[in-house]
Amino acid sequence: MSNRSASTNRAARLANPIFIGGAPRSGLTLLRLLLDMHPHICCPPDASIVPSIALQWRDIEQTLGEHLSEAYGMRRHDLRQLFRSTIEDLLSGSLAVSGKKRLAEKSAMNAVALDALGSLFPDASLVLLVRDGRDVVASLLQRDWRNPATGDPFEYTQDAEVAARYWSQLVELALQARDRMGHPERVLILRYEQLVEHPEKSLRALFDHIGATTDFAVLDFHRSRKPLEGMEKESEADLATPISTRWKGRWARDLTDSEVESIKPILAPRLAQLGYAPHW
Repeated sequence: MSNRSASTNRAARLANPIFIGGAPRSGLTLLRLLLDMHPHICCPPDASIVPSIALQWRDIEQTLGEHLSEAYGMRRHDLRQLFRSTIEDLLSGSLAVSGKKRLAEKSAMNAVALDALGSLFPDASLVLLVRDGRDVVASLLQRDWRNPATGDPFEYTQDAEVAARYWSQLVELALQARDRMGHPERVLILRYEQLVEHPEKSLRALFDHIGATTDFAVLDFHRSRKPLEGMEKESEADLATPISTRWKGRWARDLTDSEVESIKPILAPRLAQLGYAPHW
C-alpha cells in the first residue's frame, strides 16, 4: 500500500474525532467511561502526549509562519498534515482494536490545546468538562501526586491556595484557547454537577454536540469493569458504582474554615465566569 493510501485510510478511521479536556479531578475518567460504553465510540485511557503535539504545532506555526517554505521547503498546509498524521498514528491503533467507528481522546491538558486541536482536526468535536473549583481543591488535597523528577509532592496537593490558583489558571487557559478559535460554539462546556444531577439531560446535550446517537445504556458503565490506568485507578471504587451526586459539594465537609476563606478570593471570580452562583 502506498503512503498516500495509508494516510487516506488512517484519516478515514479517525474521521470526526472527539477531544475532551478539563482540570484534573473534574470527572474526566467518569466521562471517558461513559463515552467508551457507547456502541460507536472508543475512548481509551489518556494519551497525554496528544495535546503536547498539538501545542508544538501551534508554536511552530506561530513562530515560523511564512518562513516555513523558505527555510524548510514546507508549506503551512504540509506542516499541519504532518502533525495531524502523527496524532492519527498514535490513536488509530486503539480505534482498530475496539472495532468502533469513532475515537474520543481524553487528556486533562486537551483543555489548553482546544484551539490547536480544532485547527489540526476541523472535523473534531471538542468538549471542556468543568467542575466547581472548591470541590476540585478538596479532591486535589486528597491526592498523593509526586514530581517524578524529585519524588516531592506537587504543591497543589499540599496547599489549598496553590490548588485554587492551579484550577483557576487551567480554566482561564482553556477559555482563552476556546476564544482563540473564532468559533467558540465548537466547544461544549459540560458541567460535572449537571452530569451527575441530570445525567440523561447532560448526555443528550453531549451526544447532540458530538453528532452521536443518544444511548442512555452508557449509564451502565459501572457494570463493564473496564480497566483503569495510571491515576485513574484512584477512582476505581467510585467508578464501580452508579453515577451519583455523592461528591458534589464535598468541599463543605473536607475543607477547613480557614482553607475556605483562603481560596474564596481566588475562586470566586472564575466560578462567576463559569456561571456558578456558589453559596459560601
